[in-house]
Amino acid sequence: MVYSKRIDFVGEDVIYRGEATVGSSESSAVWRIRKILLAADSDVTETWAGGTAAFDKTWTNRATYTYS
Repeated sequence: MVYSKRIDFVGEDVIYRGEATVGSSESSAVWRIRKILLAADSDVTETWAGGTAAFDKTWTNRATYTYS
């Protein structure tokens, strides 16, 4: 399936990556969002908003979710 994608670089060590159905509004609760952490030792950790890959988040609120 093809998704609309958003990527937000926050500083040098945090990236938010979102996916939703093509044409989705960024404020609609139809996104799944990952937080990617880049450690100083080059390790990469990916966690999901709300601890799940469900398409039920809004891209506009990506920074407010708890990730696990």
